[in-house]
Amino acid sequence: MEAGSHSYTHPLDWEKRTRSFALSGIPYSVETETAGSIRYIEERLLPPGKRVRLFQWSGSTRVTEDAIAVLARLGVPNINGGDTMRDRERPSYTRVAPLMRQVGRQWQTYTSASNENLYTNLWTGPFYGYRHVVETFENTEKPRRVAPVNLYYHFYSAERVASLASLRHVHEWVGRQPLARLFTSEYLAVVDGFRTARIARAAPGWRVWDHGALRTVRFDDTRAGVDLARSQGVLGFVHHQGSLYVHLAGPEPALIVLGDRPPQTPYLVQASHRITAWAREAARVRASLSGMGPKLIEVAGLPPDREIAVEIRDAASSRRERPRTGPDGHLTVRAGEAADVDVRLG
Repeated sequence: MEAGSHSYTHPLDWEKRTRSFALSGIPYSVETETAGSIRYIEERLLPPGKRVRLFQWSGSTRVTEDAIAVLARLGVPNINGGDTMRDRERPSYTRVAPLMRQVGRQWQTYTSASNENLYTNLWTGPFYGYRHVVETFENTEKPRRVAPVNLYYHFYSAERVASLASLRHVHEWVGRQPLARLFTSEYLAVVDGFRTARIARAAPGWRVWDHGALRTVRFDDTRAGVDLARSQGVLGFVHHQGSLYVHLAGPEPALIVLGDRPPQTPYLVQASHRITAWAREAARVRASLSGMGPKLIEVAGLPPDREIAVEIRDAASSRRERPRTGPDGHLTVRAGEAADVDVRLG
C-alpha cells in the first residue's frame, strides 16, 4: 500500500477556499492543506521510514497553481479530477478527460475514471451505480485504448448492500483482465513522462527522449513491426487493435526503426510488470520484473515449437522449467508473485 494525503481539512473548493470543516486556531492555508497534511501524516501516522507518495485533491478538485506548486517543491505528485464516465448514459469521447490539465506553470493529473460518489449521484442513489464503471473501462479500451483502468472508491461504499455488491462486481471484472499493475505514484511518473517526452522524425526512424518513466510509444493504423537490429533502446513490440506498441528500455534516448521483416532475435511482446533489467545475447534472454502480484512475461523471436530452458529466481527460491514455444516462436512464462523476479531463457 502507498500512503497519500487528501488534505488537512478537506477543502470543498480550492479556488474559493471553502472547506469541509474548520479547526479552532487553524485558518485556511494552502501550505497547511498540502505540506502541513503530509508532514502530519509522516510524523504521526506512518511507520518509521514510510513516506507520503502522492496527494489526492479533495472536493471539486479545481485546484490552484499555488497548491500544486507546494507539492512540486516537495516532489510529491498529485492526482484527482477529470471524472471520466463513458457508459450507456454517456456514450461520447467528450466525457473522457485528458491525462492532465495545465494550471499556470503547474500541472494537475486527472484520474482515468470517476469514483462511486458520482455514479451514485453524490451518495443519494442508486447505490449500485458504481458497477457501471466497468462500461467506462471497456469503452476506453475498445475500439482504441484511450485510458487505463483505475478503481477509485471510498470506505463508505461498504455501508450499503447494493454498493458493496457493486464493488465485488468491479473487483471480479478487474481480476479477469490482463492488466499491468502499477502503484498510483508509478502511474503519475508515467504521465509526467508523457508530458515531457519529445519525439522527432530521424533519417532511419523516430527518436524519443526526455520520456522519463514512460516506457511505451504507440503508432496507430500500421502493420509494421520494429527493426530491432537498427533500433536503439527498444525491448520489443506488440500489435493490438491495429496499433503498434513499442516497448522502450529505459529513460535514455531511444531510436525506433520500423520494419516489415520479423526480428531474428528474441524480443519482448508484453509483460505484466515493469521490466527493471533486460539483456539478450543470441537466443538467450534475461529479464527482471518488479512489482506486486502475479508476474507474466511473453517473449517472441525464439525457435518455433521447441523446448526452452527457463530459470525463474526470486529472493526466496529458484526453479527450472522446460516449456515449449508456439509455432510462431512465442513463449509465455508465469514467474510467480515475488516482488522482484529474474527470468532467464535459453
